[in-house]
Amino acid sequence: FGVTAFIKINAALNENPYMGTTSEGIKIVSDGEKWTYAQPSDQAYWPVNGELLDFYAYSPYGNKAITTKAFATTGLTLDYTVPAEEADQVDLMYAVATNQTKPSDKNSVTMSFKHALTQVHFAIGTSATNLFVDVEENGIQIHNLKNTGTFASSTETWTLNPDVALTEYTVTSPAIEEAGYKVENDAQTFTPIGSADKALMLLPQTLTANTENVGTGNYLTINCKIYQKLADGTKIYLKGSESKYAPVTVGISGEWKRNQKITYNLNIGATAVSYTHLRAHETAANL
Repeated sequence: FGVTAFIKINAALNENPYMGTTSEGIKIVSDGEKWTYAQPSDQAYWPVNGELLDFYAYSPYGNKAITTKAFATTGLTLDYTVPAEEADQVDLMYAVATNQTKPSDKNSVTMSFKHALTQVHFAIGTSATNLFVDVEENGIQIHNLKNTGTFASSTETWTLNPDVALTEYTVTSPAIEEAGYKVENDAQTFTPIGSADKALMLLPQTLTANTENVGTGNYLTINCKIYQKLADGTKIYLKGSESKYAPVTVGISGEWKRNQKITYNLNIGATAVSYTHLRAHETAANL
């Protein structure tokens, strides 16, 4: 991670960084046992007169999605653009530790990192025991998202750029076959799409569901096959066919907040798709 610190002199903050710069923090790395300076020449020591220090940090260091960094006495700001591919998206984190003096029992400062983005997952199931759905490899796209903004540590909020074109993101996942109606502990459960430890890492924002035949608003495209299975195993296709997937769209809405892991549970019915919006970290959401 990268960290910059400012010294307080006579209760006022010195605008010149005590360590790091106003545009780049000192690089801190792990040696396998403890955190240490990547460049020993960057090493800074506690002020000799007991002055207070304010520390601001972000992780990971060298994150190419951060287009501009600004460290100031008022806090850290990051200009950020979400990468187009899920594989290139990482968990952006930040930390603030103000009014710090050297602890009596150690020569370090404790910094608690927080999540700046929203992590988005998907799962799928059906509403009837004889109804099944197959999802194509990389078969879910989410449309009309804002992907560029500025994060301010002082308020822990994002300001999204209204002048950048809306974009879509694809969920990286293997094909899903015969996802159906499942109940565990008296609750309906859903088949996860994609990996539990890898997900879309997107900007917190408010989603507004689009309406039919309207190109604005937020919606999913699900490339899938929906079918009923008879007792003899015969499949009666409602969407798609044995050899072809078909797109199904569904509008989605809700508020994505910083530090949330959101799972959309897609519930396929014979005539429609509904969802629940489960949030973790702070809450949970369903689709």
